[in-house]
Amino acid sequence: AGAQVVDASLWCVGPGTSVNAIARSGNTLYIGGSFGSVGPSTGAGAPVDVKDGAPAGPYPAVAGDVATVVADGSGGWFVGGAFAGVGGFPRRNLAHILADGAVADWNPSPDGTIVALAMSGNTLYVGGDFWQIGGEARRSLAAFDVSTGHVTAWDPEPGAGGPTGSEYGTVWAILPRGHNVYVGGSFASIGGESRMNLAALDAKTGTATAWNPGADSGIRALAIHGNTLFAGGLFVHMGEQLRTYLAAIDLGTGAATPWDARVSRVPEDYNYDGGPRVLALQVLGNTLYVAGAFSEIGGQPRASLAALDIKTGAATSWDPQAHGWGTEDPARPYFNTLVV
Repeated sequence: AGAQVVDASLWCVGPGTSVNAIARSGNTLYIGGSFGSVGPSTGAGAPVDVKDGAPAGPYPAVAGDVATVVADGSGGWFVGGAFAGVGGFPRRNLAHILADGAVADWNPSPDGTIVALAMSGNTLYVGGDFWQIGGEARRSLAAFDVSTGHVTAWDPEPGAGGPTGSEYGTVWAILPRGHNVYVGGSFASIGGESRMNLAALDAKTGTATAWNPGADSGIRALAIHGNTLFAGGLFVHMGEQLRTYLAAIDLGTGAATPWDARVSRVPEDYNYDGGPRVLALQVLGNTLYVAGAFSEIGGQPRASLAALDIKTGAATSWDPQAHGWGTEDPARPYFNTLVV
């Protein structure tokens, strides 16, 4: 048969499922198989209306997985993840979608997964697990000039993490603030200095500052309130202090503050889903919202979503009471991200 044009508006079944039988009768198509949902084909990322949750406006389909997005400041989005194309155009792992839904010509094509994006002025910071991006050699962390689309000379070059980790040199969190760029991930060196999983980099030179908290395992999320940086991840110690999965760090000294939310999960269940962890942080006023995989935080039982008092670390009354999917482990949900 001759080549055909794919009907992008045809509905589809959920990812990872199958259609095993198709029959047409007039203008009706009957399908059968092993699926649990049927709906519009949106691709792996879509903007949704904040009021009713419906997909908002025309948007190019992403062929693959979307891990992170950041607004471009002009109504569009930078999108990162593990994908092969956007809107029918070849785009590997990083793309720019304009305000009108068109795919920009910009095509940096990193050779690995993108999991962190951050904008600061005219600079786009990109983190993940890659060796090349925008035609330049960069290890897991790079900066782009948004006006030109070119990779800048900024090159902190994170080094491999500990011998027990599989995410060698991966950057998971980027938070620009003032003259510094705070970076978290799984690394043992960055910016020309020995830094365990968390560092402050000079925004102009990419060199590591003297600030050195020292987390004993990966950092996945960062948030700032006043003179304090909150870090979440898979660690148990921050510097010499016992801080399980969540810590507050003085931006001046780099030392963990007395603030301690005492995050835990019983059972820990590392074999089930990777164990307890904090994967997302958001500050709103005097409240720190936390998402991840835990059963207790701030002195209260909370199922992987919680709100903490920013001054004391105690859990507030906010409690969505999440439940896990399936019948075997209904009380152990986990969350990868949240936005306030």
